[in-house]
Amino acid sequence: MVVGWFVAGAAGIWGAVMGGLIAGVFELITVVMVLLTRNLPPATTMAIIMGSWLLKILIVLVVVAAIKGLAFYDRGTFVAVMAVALVVVLAAETVGVKKTQAAYVTPFPKED
Repeated sequence: MVVGWFVAGAAGIWGAVMGGLIAGVFELITVVMVLLTRNLPPATTMAIIMGSWLLKILIVLVVVAAIKGLAFYDRGTFVAVMAVALVVVLAAETVGVKKTQAAYVTPFPKED
C-alpha cells in the first residue's frame, strides 16, 4: 500500500487494497474447499477443488470487468499487488504440498 501511495497517491492505495482483497478471497476459497472436502475420496476432492478454481477465475474476470471503467483506483497497482500476492501464496502452497508426507495408496485390509 505504501508503494501504491508513492506511485499513484490515493488511487494507488485503493488499487493495492482491491488487488490484495481479490487475491485473499481467491486463496481463502481454496482453503475452505479443502476443509469441506477433507473426508471425501481424493478424486472427488480434486474434482471439487478444480471446479472451484474455474468458478474463482470466472468471478475474478467478472469483478475485473465490473471495475474496469471506474477511476478511483490505479490499475497498475491493482494488477501488480494481485499478481504478486497470488504468486507468493501459490509458491507457499507448493512448498507445503511438497513437504507433506502422505500415503499415495490406500492399503488393503488384512484378511483373517
